[in-house]
Amino acid sequence: MSVINHLPAVARADRAASLEPIRNPLKDMFKRSIAALALTAGCWWLAPVQYASAQAPQTVRVTVENINVQTQQTPAFSFRGPRDKRVRERDWLEVEVSVKVEKAPNPNDPLPMVGELEFRYFVLFSATNPATNQRYMATGTINHVNIRTGDTVNSVAYVPPDAMFRFSGGKDNYTQRDVEAVAVEVMHAGQLVGGDATAQRQAAWWRGTFPETTGFVRAKPDTPFAPLWYDYHLDVKPRN
Repeated sequence: MSVINHLPAVARADRAASLEPIRNPLKDMFKRSIAALALTAGCWWLAPVQYASAQAPQTVRVTVENINVQTQQTPAFSFRGPRDKRVRERDWLEVEVSVKVEKAPNPNDPLPMVGELEFRYFVLFSATNPATNQRYMATGTINHVNIRTGDTVNSVAYVPPDAMFRFSGGKDNYTQRDVEAVAVEVMHAGQLVGGDATAQRQAAWWRGTFPETTGFVRAKPDTPFAPLWYDYHLDVKPRN
């Protein structure tokens, strides 16, 4: 069930405001702190993202259309051979990002596809780490390959049950309500080409504001959900 529909009716309106994706990806937050979109002579490609030094103009743009945060129970599969083990299926956090990818016309590369995009996930939790007295923020990077342009496509990331227990402050009954905000950045050839966030705190709040905890945001092939919805989610670059 969705992050909004799962909430009691009384809390639904307030939570919808805090977890609804910002409708103009990066423009409001990054215009002041990083870069704005450039429009030139009938071309739409992005100006270089100015972190430190000038870079070549971008020819790819990614627009985030939706960020959906929900919990998903560990899937149960039927099998034969090994003796079964009694286990209670627990909940994973699922963060699904729907995007539209565009690229500038190029006669040398007419295929409507981008070879690779890097999705950087930032998941901020409401609970505070007692060791640092700061919020938990889990981060992870997923590399997608063979991305078609023009249509809406979907990236997905997961946080496993034991990590959710940790990041919720030790709750056995954690839910997506323990997530305060999610941000995603999309990179192409080392440059920022899109992104969005579910809550507008301050510009680029996921950069340098909270300590990052890595290793707990997983790509779908590293989870029990690997064989599910194959045609729905983007392909993940295999590890060498």
